[in-house]
Amino acid sequence: MVVETWPSLEEFELKVKNTTITDKKAELDIIENLLNQYLAGFRVLHEFKTGEVRRLELAWLLLVVRGFNSLRCAYDLLKKGYYSQAVILIRAAEEDYLTCRHCEINQETVEALLAGKSGVSRFRKMAKDISTEFCKNWDINYGQLSEIAHPRQLAMGMTANWRENKINLGANYIENHFIATCQALLRSAVGITEFLIKLLGKNALQWQKESFPAFQEACTYVEKISEEMGSTTKQE
Repeated sequence: MVVETWPSLEEFELKVKNTTITDKKAELDIIENLLNQYLAGFRVLHEFKTGEVRRLELAWLLLVVRGFNSLRCAYDLLKKGYYSQAVILIRAAEEDYLTCRHCEINQETVEALLAGKSGVSRFRKMAKDISTEFCKNWDINYGQLSEIAHPRQLAMGMTANWRENKINLGANYIENHFIATCQALLRSAVGITEFLIKLLGKNALQWQKESFPAFQEACTYVEKISEEMGSTTKQE
């Protein structure tokens, strides 16, 4: 099996990034528009004073910011062709979303996050606490991401190009890997805005009106790819 090497890592990453931008500009625009809408929402929250809000809201804020940061970094990795590494960050954002949901129904989770008063529940227990249907969908979505984030057969298949008998060392542009990762990133980004909306409170309606086109475009893409992949990805 061949391991390709290059004179310069940065040079090759730039080549892959330029190829991605050329071939997948429409998809990248959808992601960038969506992430920019997040920033617009955060600008509304710029005077958020931690001492003047409920601890639940503070936990939501920290988790939403953490999730955004992970998705922003995943976007950069997606453009450079580091798909498995992007999925690891997308998976982390999914964990932040789940934890936001659990904070809403369990004050102990809030205190575990902010004060370390107890241990945080395992993710699957959180999902089961929310609802049976939610847990079912969580198992599907999170399970798919975990098959790539952990050293499993699917992850190995993304590291090796078996058809061409070579290893995907460093940056690589692989269209089907891009599409699957893009879909997962957008799905996660759409989901976690549920808690940005709650944090915005009375200012949420105006932000939702302004961001609706970006979210509609993202949701349309997610649904389209989900149908093509034959996978149920919606969370109830």
